[in-house]
Amino acid sequence: MGTPAWWAADDAAKIAGLLVCSEAWLVREMNLEREMRTRLKAASVAISTGSSWRDHGPSHATLAARRAEPGPMWQSLDPRAAARWVATGSSEGGCVAS
Repeated sequence: MGTPAWWAADDAAKIAGLLVCSEAWLVREMNLEREMRTRLKAASVAISTGSSWRDHGPSHATLAARRAEPGPMWQSLDPRAAARWVATGSSEGGCVAS
């Protein structure tokens, strides 16, 4: 494309040439995507089979014990703050209209 022969060709030949080029480009892109997916899957399998996942993270008993206790962010409910939130959209200070 861009050669004198290209510019001298009729429109049907130019369209046919563009279709051939676009088809080749699409095949190339699909092959690259397929190759990328294959490599990603191989890497994922290698990572997952290379280690025992039971050795990483807490045991079931540890998790059950953690669930039985309130976490560090737990706070008791302040009914006045909840009422302020409903009335004003904020739990910060101020009075609640009765």
